Amino acid sequence: MKKSTQKKSPVESSLPDREQLDFEREVSRRAYELWEAAGGGHGDDLRHWLAAERELQTRRQSNKPA
Repeated sequence: MKKSTQKKSPVESSLPDREQLDFEREVSRRAYELWEAAGGGHGDDLRHWLAAERELQTRRQSNKPA
């Protein structure tokens, strides 16, 4: 009897892994904190997102074992 190989659907194969999803949630939360601290105005969402990404990426790099 042949074993059937199950192929992932295009949607399933394009989903990021769990670690990436967790990182994006962290970035989202931190970007919101930065936005609140800046007064919550409109138009700076990308700046807050990128700042949060840089901050968390730096933190991750410094926590990696050598």
